[in-house]
Amino acid sequence: MSIITFHCTSISPLFIGNAIKNEAELRAPAIKASLRFWWRAIHPNLTIEELKKKECEFFGGTFYKGNKQINYPPSFKFLSIKYDSSRIKAEYVDERGRTVNGKLIYKNEYNYLTNPENNDKPFGKYLRMSNSIIGKNEFPIQIQILKNKEWVIAIFQLASILGGLGLRARRGNGAWKIEKIINGHQEIILNYNKNCLFTPIKILNDSIISKENNNKITITNSEKIYNQIPFLKTVELGEGYDSLEELRRRIMHTAHLLNNRNNGQYLGFANRDNRLASPIYVSIIKEDEMLRPIISTLWCKETPLEGINLQNKFKTAILNNIDPR
Repeated sequence: MSIITFHCTSISPLFIGNAIKNEAELRAPAIKASLRFWWRAIHPNLTIEELKKKECEFFGGTFYKGNKQINYPPSFKFLSIKYDSSRIKAEYVDERGRTVNGKLIYKNEYNYLTNPENNDKPFGKYLRMSNSIIGKNEFPIQIQILKNKEWVIAIFQLASILGGLGLRARRGNGAWKIEKIINGHQEIILNYNKNCLFTPIKILNDSIISKENNNKITITNSEKIYNQIPFLKTVELGEGYDSLEELRRRIMHTAHLLNNRNNGQYLGFANRDNRLASPIYVSIIKEDEMLRPIISTLWCKETPLEGINLQNKFKTAILNNIDPR
């Protein structure tokens, strides 16, 4: 057993809470859910039964095989998560774009809260935005590793590179970065760039083949693909942006515009009959002092050509900081 501390920093606001309405709190279940998501995304070579079994072995849980029940202890457990609670900001907004304190929120957020193609009618859902953890908030995560030490460190790295935490993590919110890892007397500094994915992916699944070409990493599998979960297909790294506001504005505007034009199809939608979580996962990484979008494309069942074209328009606009066509 060993104790490891991940010294993390938030890049974009974390809209994340607890059982108390409108109260922001960074909790272990949110982090663990993200770790599970990306662990599944790089294991398409496992059958559903194998996937469930290995997930239980790694994260802990009960696996059932016939009448047999097997309990697995987790590979790690959270000891503490610390963050500055003073950097929590209310995101309530009225129809004029003002917060509960009467302060006008910054313009790019209001553009997202309104519908430019429908007489600027506000979206009610986003007028009741919960509290968020904002700014450059440092939050050390301390865990105790019980087994699979190399795997545990690798999945934390992978989740911090590809995904965010909390509400609208697929659209750039909740991005975070591991600045360094303290393992006893050893200090590991992490550098985020286009090559930082290869090592953790290889550690977690050595059947994965990753090839990089012009800031695009294509993920293939040396074994047969057995399950139909949304597994990782490609990862693309975009141009650098001058500010977080500019990058978030580009993501929000592009998603909003293309969803309006196409009724939300193939970029994610929800209604009474069905639901599709977007297979295009946009997050943000900080490379030196430059903010760059990183877009993961997940496998999606039966996406027609028009859906693929729409997804490509969405990715191209964000990766190159241009208006969608």
